[in-house]
Amino acid sequence: MTWESVLKRWWDPEKHFRVRVLRVGLNLAAREPRIEAELFMYPRRGGKPRSLWHGRFAPQEFGLLEGTGIPRELQVPGRLTEDVIDALARHPINWSALWLRLVPPYGHLGAVPWEQQLMERLDRPLLRVPDRLPVAAEPGMVPRAAIVVNAEPDATWAAEWIWSLARWYTRVHPEVVPHVFADVTTYEALTGGRDEAGGPAIVHNPRRAASIHRERVARGVPQFRRPAPAGAPSNYVGPALMWADWIAGELAEWSVGAVHFLASGAFDGERPLLMVSPDPGASVERASWVWMTGDDIKLLADGIGASVLSLGSPPHDSSDIAIRLLADSLGRRRSRPTLYSDTWRDPGAWALAEAQTSLALGRLPSLPEDGSLFAYVQPEHATAALRETWPDPEQPGHEWLTGRAPIGASTTSQEILPSVFEASQARPRFRRQERDLPSWLPSTERFIESKAAQLMEAAAVPGETSELKQAYDRGMAQALEELRALTNHRLEGP
Repeated sequence: MTWESVLKRWWDPEKHFRVRVLRVGLNLAAREPRIEAELFMYPRRGGKPRSLWHGRFAPQEFGLLEGTGIPRELQVPGRLTEDVIDALARHPINWSALWLRLVPPYGHLGAVPWEQQLMERLDRPLLRVPDRLPVAAEPGMVPRAAIVVNAEPDATWAAEWIWSLARWYTRVHPEVVPHVFADVTTYEALTGGRDEAGGPAIVHNPRRAASIHRERVARGVPQFRRPAPAGAPSNYVGPALMWADWIAGELAEWSVGAVHFLASGAFDGERPLLMVSPDPGASVERASWVWMTGDDIKLLADGIGASVLSLGSPPHDSSDIAIRLLADSLGRRRSRPTLYSDTWRDPGAWALAEAQTSLALGRLPSLPEDGSLFAYVQPEHATAALRETWPDPEQPGHEWLTGRAPIGASTTSQEILPSVFEASQARPRFRRQERDLPSWLPSTERFIESKAAQLMEAAAVPGETSELKQAYDRGMAQALEELRALTNHRLEGP
């Protein structure tokens, strides 16, 4: 199979589209740093996009600080909102959603509440454009969702919020079974001192976390383990590993379709972090909490097979910007949907539940239209709900939109990418044959997607890479293709 035929299957130029994309980037080449925004409309049958509006803004208009300081409050400038709405009104041809592409590097612009301030005027979804990655069909339905919550020891809101989210899950889609993993104080509020909680969710006991963690360490389970940083002790296992071991250990034979993390944010210099108690089964003051990086979160989500990943922070959390930045960074680099949820603006968690079940289970036609959320969605995931199809990612000059150079820019890409695309194609027949999936299958899908994304990034660099790197990439692509064949064989088996 040639790379041209693979690309044609991925993108059909005969379909009509009238996509609107708002491009926003940080221009550091100017005498004074500035933020540039431009609104594009793509014609029905391909061709060059038409610029509908262009504007320049000082970083301070967004609430950004000079230098590298962490901003406290961010906003969309009023004149940007008015100009975009006016430009769209001048071209009222039917369109379903506005896409937002933040062009790296864009600093803290990912934490700006674009959806909150623009969707109130658009009356349509606003979706963020991730780096373009091949997206496979889900091989089957996973009717479970994980809710991971770490609240302050004196928090009174967490239990009520969890029950509300769990109830909305089951109302939106009755087959969904929520699994709750919460700190011990929240667990006690959920169970009322009983060993098990009644209600619409399975609530796991955090006092089991330490023993599950010790057992996995004793068995040498490699899952979630990464190389220790320089200077770490020989028994280093990672700062928040007990949570990951507990969640994976309790789920055991199950996987989940969606996972939501709700915890406070923090910064290590410029790096955003999610903060949790070192032991979910013990009441620990915030000063002794440990951190999870974006890579830690992705590793855990992939390990339990979650297709949809979402993050949020407690109401009035002073470091909510850190959680927004984590969700933004993860969303841009994942091939599956990634959400941020503003708990203060969605206190009953209805918008979060509807968005997650819609994206994870594919049973609802809706897309997020609530300003409390932002969503990174590969365009293929939105085709059932939108009238437009996406522009050809191989058109010259589209690097800003796709996050990579055209595949035809190098012979290396043309050799590697057919295998990458083939490896990304799961066969969805399993959905019609069985109600549930074996635990290993969704996590294997996430592994293939992650490695395919790395190869896409490496293979789409203009020019040719070294022979050694080419050989490694070809070997990895072939290995992914063979792994895909094995999983597809399992899907077709009895």
